Amino acid sequence: MLIGTLAAGCADVGSEDQEPGELGAAGEAGQTRAVQQNIEFANEPSMRQQKVVFGFEDASHWHVSGGVLSVSSDHTEGQLALAVGGAGRAEISSTPLDRLTGVTDRLLLDVRLPIALAWGNVQLFVNSPSSNVFNRPVGSASLQGLTPGAAHELTFTLAADLQAALAQARDVVVTIELNQPATAVPTVFDHLRFAPLPGVPACGENAGFTLNVIRTHEFDEGVLENIQCRLYEMYPVLSDRFNPDAPRALNLELVDTGVAGANGDTISFNVHEFPDSSDLDAFVHEAMHIMQSGYPKGVPGWFVEGGADYIRDQYRTPGTSWSASQSWEQDQHYQHGEITGFLKWIDAHYRVGQEPMLDALDRVVREREYSPEMWGELTGVDINTMWYEYSGGRTPMPAPEGQGVTFFADVDYYETLGTFAPGEYDAAALFPRGIDRNWISSIKVPAGYSVTAYANGNFTGTRRTYTVNRRALDIMEDEIESFIVTRL
Repeated sequence: MLIGTLAAGCADVGSEDQEPGELGAAGEAGQTRAVQQNIEFANEPSMRQQKVVFGFEDASHWHVSGGVLSVSSDHTEGQLALAVGGAGRAEISSTPLDRLTGVTDRLLLDVRLPIALAWGNVQLFVNSPSSNVFNRPVGSASLQGLTPGAAHELTFTLAADLQAALAQARDVVVTIELNQPATAVPTVFDHLRFAPLPGVPACGENAGFTLNVIRTHEFDEGVLENIQCRLYEMYPVLSDRFNPDAPRALNLELVDTGVAGANGDTISFNVHEFPDSSDLDAFVHEAMHIMQSGYPKGVPGWFVEGGADYIRDQYRTPGTSWSASQSWEQDQHYQHGEITGFLKWIDAHYRVGQEPMLDALDRVVREREYSPEMWGELTGVDINTMWYEYSGGRTPMPAPEGQGVTFFADVDYYETLGTFAPGEYDAAALFPRGIDRNWISSIKVPAGYSVTAYANGNFTGTRRTYTVNRRALDIMEDEIESFIVTRL
């Protein structure tokens, strides 16, 4: 078996008057770019690698020894296929894949021959030195007698020990060895994939993760397949963008309570809430929650929900009825999760030419404990000032810390809700300031201030007066609907 190297084995197709295998200056520049792309791709912990590489949409993810690679429109899936010309014998090797998913006992490969062959075959090899797999033969398939111009599916059966090894292997290189008489027209390969397991729709081939459906309730199989396909499409995209360490085995659980939710490695949805395929983007929202599951304690719930809504909006399927606010509206506040339009506004005003604000915040909150000051670190302006600007000066500004009572949504002073100067705040006044009913769990009361809290929104019901900090609010925890702040 011929062994090529990444740096020397990648070839671009030259101009039409070049001899096969001759690159020229433009080809050499293209070769350098392709090699660099391969190096970057190999170093990326990407969940989409398998789909991209096995789909042959980009010839730069393969390199050849003994031939010339190009792309072909004679595809069997996707938009393009891989054409191999210039030699009768050629070794085509993939860039290293971080890991494989959906490994079964058979690899399938589509081939299209330019002419009928009296002899010829294709052999597959795999290589993963870190897993003690060294140029291991997968199998061989004959090309003799295949109808030229038509697509044919070649089957390669994996030995049981090789299948087990590849399911755990890292940095896997797949090599296609072509042996046939030299032809003037290239041979075309496409759609390398593991034979899917029963119940896996075609959209799940080479998806980069496995999706296990837990069918505890009856549900329309057509709608279920559409849900799976939306997850197969978007989960790897979100993992690449936000969390390369997201689970590579995901459960999709059918339940009959709630609406939809995500926890750990499981997305669940109420079968009665999704009778058709009109709201598949809800599963993009839930997939984003899987990405966020690594957030440390203290990240506000409004940021988690609002971030998932922002992603749902960004990848929204055209024509769907769900939408998020794109600009400030009366009584909105970022602490209610109304941040889709806000994040876009920040990107346009304070993050021009930089990564989006959500991406930057997502990265920072994984590195250290969340604080509202992070917004200012990334923009130069604190979050409340930006919200005030976003609203066109129509939303109330909180008081500076220390010049009023500060309220928190969780015990131990987690998730700041805002600082309130002396005054009376009923439920109607609190909502546009970002506090909904029964949200307050702890308070900080500076010297010289007091706050009287009420269980009802109109200063009635159970009440308590506080003149010192309280890390937890006894019977008033999550019960406050109005309050009066007083300067003593």
